[in-house]
Amino acid sequence: MRKSLRVVTLCSVAMLATSLFAGERNRAAEPSEQERATARIPAEQPEVAPLLYQLPEMLTNDVVTLQIRILQGKHLRVQEIVDIPPGVQSNATVGVLSAHGEDLAKLREAEARKPGSLRFLVFAGQRLLTDEPFASIDARSTKLSADSAVGEVRQVDFRPEAKAPSAVRAEGVGYDQACMDDCQMRLDSCLEWCDPRGDSCNQCYTWYHDCYIFCPTVCTEPKSVKNVTTYSSLGSTYSASVCRYDAFRNPRWFDYRTTRVLVTTWQRTEHCDGSYTDVYVSSYETTTSCWSKSIQSCPFPTNGVPYPLC
Repeated sequence: MRKSLRVVTLCSVAMLATSLFAGERNRAAEPSEQERATARIPAEQPEVAPLLYQLPEMLTNDVVTLQIRILQGKHLRVQEIVDIPPGVQSNATVGVLSAHGEDLAKLREAEARKPGSLRFLVFAGQRLLTDEPFASIDARSTKLSADSAVGEVRQVDFRPEAKAPSAVRAEGVGYDQACMDDCQMRLDSCLEWCDPRGDSCNQCYTWYHDCYIFCPTVCTEPKSVKNVTTYSSLGSTYSASVCRYDAFRNPRWFDYRTTRVLVTTWQRTEHCDGSYTDVYVSSYETTTSCWSKSIQSCPFPTNGVPYPLC
């Protein structure tokens, strides 16, 4: 009898502990199939801290087009064209390269390698609004809020780091046309005298192959024109927590995160020197949901890693 009472008591304590921990973590039921269906965006890239630029006061009832330029020495690395709506508040901000996180990360890496090498300029028409070190704008950005971000990005031009002329090499996307024409002329001449009843014509094509594979590869401008899609986070909310084992059998809290995502389509024109121009095509908002593993351990885990995992 005492043994049975002890078992019941231990079970009660365990259930109470589970209830208390669930209350502390605001534990909720696992999401429905409909909630899972929103997880259609590709796996998220590592988030890059936003670069926010605070707008100066603009007393105008017209749309203002800004040209944001980031220079490395005298070399233009980035130009972003943004339309600012009329009547913006004095604390309004612009998210610079908000949909191009990888390029923003490259700029920060360049600045870290050589502090003071990047400069941040903003023009409104021919009027210079800002001319400061990139590092100063980036440091000030941490104190600004993305909630006050305004503006509609129209175009982004990105160029890689400047190289000496001897180091610039266009990546080949096709054979040199003059060389190919010469090979074709040799093939046509060979086919005029070869005897189709034997193997001599086959030899013509062998010689043609041996000719064109030695033609140099060249890049024709533009290198390519295609549509690309970028995904940028607009903020996340957490609606549930569960205690599960992770892949290493460690008990961890997993939080169900729903993120608003801006999906933007750009027409990208790539150039032979590695630069590109993105022109805005369209955009829409959607949501993506997944389970995010916490570093905090938890008691009484059930099952394994939840799906889908961030």
